[in-house]
Amino acid sequence: MSKIKILGVGIIGIVLLGVLVLAYLGFVPVLSDLMGTNKPKDLGVSYSEVNYGSGLAKVPGSSVLNPEYLCVTCPYTSSGSVAVNTSFSQEEFTAMINKRNSTVGPLRDAQFKFNADGSVEASGLLIDPRITGPVYVKGKIDFANGRSAALKLDLAQIGNIPLPADQAKIAQDIANDTIQKTFAQNPGLSITSITIEEGKVNFNGTLPKDVSGDPNVVPVQYN
Repeated sequence: MSKIKILGVGIIGIVLLGVLVLAYLGFVPVLSDLMGTNKPKDLGVSYSEVNYGSGLAKVPGSSVLNPEYLCVTCPYTSSGSVAVNTSFSQEEFTAMINKRNSTVGPLRDAQFKFNADGSVEASGLLIDPRITGPVYVKGKIDFANGRSAALKLDLAQIGNIPLPADQAKIAQDIANDTIQKTFAQNPGLSITSITIEEGKVNFNGTLPKDVSGDPNVVPVQYN
């Protein structure tokens, strides 16, 4: 089910890819050993296949093929729409993102945490021929309505190093541009409202009905 993946991309997960374009910082595996750790920040969110299944069940009538090839940067087929008005737990959300990036794609060991103040935290390990290392971001939904949404990024961090404000703004701008591309790729995605509460995201809108990953997919690389 690419539904939660799409939400992850559209709400905060895609920010991780925004950070990726800041590869000019020279963050490489050897450097990551020197600067901190190669492991993503632990947000205390654990998950299992049960969480993955319970998330799927909240979008009845949907069809998902080859979910392991629905990575964050993978081209995929998306059609139809299903009306959805429900809440997804942070465990379900995290399970969906990791399921879809388990075979291909640049994101591993992701965690998403939803806070009572409406903020979202995300951490994960970026794996790419040009840059590999843990990233962490924190932000809020600036707006989400219809076929448009935007993020406000409060903090972006590579390893243990916070990005300066101007570079974090670059990541935010790239993330918001990618969000709009996500809407374009998924005609069945629309938002009436999204709200963040402690441990969950409340979604009201439509999600794609049929989503199919391609076993021969080549993930998009961000230059």
